[in-house]
Amino acid sequence: MRTAVGTICTLVLAALAAPAAAHPPAPVPRTALMAGTPIAPFWLTDQDGRPFDLARARGAPVIVTFFYTGCVDTCPIIATRLLTLRSEMDPDLRRAVQFLFITVDPTRDRPAVLKAYAGRIGLDSTGWNLLTGSPKDIVAVGKQFQLVFRQAPGDRIDHTGAVYLLDRELAVRGVYPVATLSPSEVLHDLAYLVGTHR
Repeated sequence: MRTAVGTICTLVLAALAAPAAAHPPAPVPRTALMAGTPIAPFWLTDQDGRPFDLARARGAPVIVTFFYTGCVDTCPIIATRLLTLRSEMDPDLRRAVQFLFITVDPTRDRPAVLKAYAGRIGLDSTGWNLLTGSPKDIVAVGKQFQLVFRQAPGDRIDHTGAVYLLDRELAVRGVYPVATLSPSEVLHDLAYLVGTHR
């Protein structure tokens, strides 16, 4: 996928990073956890055709990524690594964390298509939300994450390939480009956020 992922994520980190605390907690996170840019609540539709309200996710960490079901390069890599991440969580954390896959192709990716896709790649019905909406809704949500996406030749859509970590207050605390996405680093940062790091 031809995207300027490195540049995009550098800009995101620069825009959202805050000055270091006077007494940083230990251990230091393995990735650059940010001070927190809040994501405004939004409404989309999940793979079962039900309304999804981000505000209801408040109180536990949320993992967000953008994808589309016709993607054959970056999206499957992200899905595989997030499946690995979830499998490595302890049971309590696994029950708490929500994973949001938000399509950048809402015209094609209606709920039934999302549900079939979830079945194909092994996302069960617990903890995974595949979300769609109107093109206007998707653009509005994407702007909050500084997402870049555009139609490419054919059915391809070039889009930012990254995973975002939201804290319990739904503020962005980490951005992980697909090129360096490591389940172990995200897991460490999750544990750091919920206070179970060792």
